Amino acid sequence: MSAFVLSTLLIFLAGIGGKSQLVALWFATRYRWWIVLAGVTAATLVVHLGSVAAGRVLDEVIPEDILRLVVGLSFFGFAWW
Repeated sequence: MSAFVLSTLLIFLAGIGGKSQLVALWFATRYRWWIVLAGVTAATLVVHLGSVAAGRVLDEVIPEDILRLVVGLSFFGFAWW
C-alpha cells in the first residue's frame, strides 16, 4: 500500500469523532459551510505540515526503532490525556 493511501486512511480513521471534527460540526451550524471547510483545510495543512517536517528531522537524528517506540508511546500518552 502506498504511503499516500495508508496515511490518508489512518488519518481519516483517527479523526472520526475527534475534537476537531466536533468543532467543525458546531461551526457549520453557525457559519457558511465553505468558510468552515476552508478553515479546517488550512488548519489541517499547517498542523500536518509541521508533523511531517518534524518527522523528517527526527528521522535523521533518532534511529527508526527508537522513534517508532516513542511515537507508539505518545499514542498512549495522548489517549490518557
